Amino acid sequence: MKDTDPQDTLLTPYEGRSILAVPIALLIAIPLYRVLGSLAGGLSLAGIFSVWWLAIPALLVVAAVLNFIVMTIRRADSSYPSRGFWAALLIWILIFSVAHYISTADERRAAATAQRTEAIKLAADGDDLQAFQTAVKNCRLHCDRYYTFEVLYNQLAIRGKTSFVKALQSGAPGHLGAIDPYPARRDDPKQKRLYYCATGTWVQHDVNGLTAALFGPDPALRQIMLDYAKPDELNHGLHYAIRADAPEQVSDLLKRGASLEQAMLIHYKGNHRRFNEPSDMALLDLLLDAQAVKVLKWLLTDGRSHFDALPTTRDQGKGNALHLWAESAGRNEAALGTLDGYLPILDLLLSAPSLRTATPIDAEACRTECEPPVMRVFRPSIVSTLESCQQCGPVEIAWGTGAVGSVKALLDRGVPITQDRRRERMILATLKKPVDAAILKAQEANQGFRRGDYTKPGEPKPRCLDAYLAEQATRPQKD
Repeated sequence: MKDTDPQDTLLTPYEGRSILAVPIALLIAIPLYRVLGSLAGGLSLAGIFSVWWLAIPALLVVAAVLNFIVMTIRRADSSYPSRGFWAALLIWILIFSVAHYISTADERRAAATAQRTEAIKLAADGDDLQAFQTAVKNCRLHCDRYYTFEVLYNQLAIRGKTSFVKALQSGAPGHLGAIDPYPARRDDPKQKRLYYCATGTWVQHDVNGLTAALFGPDPALRQIMLDYAKPDELNHGLHYAIRADAPEQVSDLLKRGASLEQAMLIHYKGNHRRFNEPSDMALLDLLLDAQAVKVLKWLLTDGRSHFDALPTTRDQGKGNALHLWAESAGRNEAALGTLDGYLPILDLLLSAPSLRTATPIDAEACRTECEPPVMRVFRPSIVSTLESCQQCGPVEIAWGTGAVGSVKALLDRGVPITQDRRRERMILATLKKPVDAAILKAQEANQGFRRGDYTKPGEPKPRCLDAYLAEQATRPQKD
């Protein structure tokens, strides 16, 4: 091909075609890969070149660009023979360097983020508070996608590092939540089952910074975290304190502005509550589920004003306190063969004149309340389904769950059988029958599960929450 004269500024046909080839190649390749990418869910470079007919448009673009580069260098060389070639070559090297720098910006940011994250992790595991504060300043709100200040805040609280928690509160660019919305953030992910020390009931939420503040060994940590907490966190803390049967924490959180109405409605996945609106019976339902004897006693004495301030749903055909007790205690006994903390709760309810009523609920509500028990498979050996679905008083409700001890506890304390003489004879006859062997076997299996008898090798057994937090606060830090 004949080159143009150096003085000629017009493009040759070859140069014109070289320039035109680049946008044409792009117009062919980009729509094609967009269509194929949307159909295939995204295409990688390796995926493109693994199929020959997919590689053709990409090679066409590469060839057009390379030809364009060669053309510009030849044009520069022909226009300025002494230095045009080197000038054009250096310009293209500069262009490719800038393009590479821009394309790798995300990688550089990710590397810097990873470096800051590693630095703050190492500082958090050590004992140098000054180094930790420096690392916090160097680390922005999100050190990386999965390791934020909020996660670190909860981890430090679980480890009992009070001074580090306080430094993070002052150094973070925004509020740090102590509820930790991310699941499975414990330092010891193998410890899956924990129970409240006072009641033996399961801890149904993931251990977080607020849990460590309320039930950990350091009162100073509790003070600074509760002073820093927002209302929603205080509400969750109140719910935790009720479930842990800790009246001192309940009183403190209420003084700090926690809402009893909001706390009683908090529930967890798989734990369905019967009440969707705050009321005195909704609170009793939570107390019964938690077996919180001490908190109930406090609410009926020193904290009575909080209990009386709640809307009441008593005597509205939905069941009163004794009805709730009969169902909850009966189901617990049917599953485990024991009443645990339910008997002291029953005595407290009977000691309060406003809560000891055993008025039968209406027939329609009765059918709703008397659901089959947890161990419904064993119901026919105790009482027929037809009989159990017609009961309305506390004794009848306990009897319908298949529990014997709950029925006996109510009768021994003077709670009457509210239906006819035939029903009374059937209930009394049930108390004299021996417990079915299959029921006893299932109850023993459930108790063994709670004790950790069936824990797999290498997995820790269920543990008391306070002991777990005390161990987390004293164990050696990571290297």
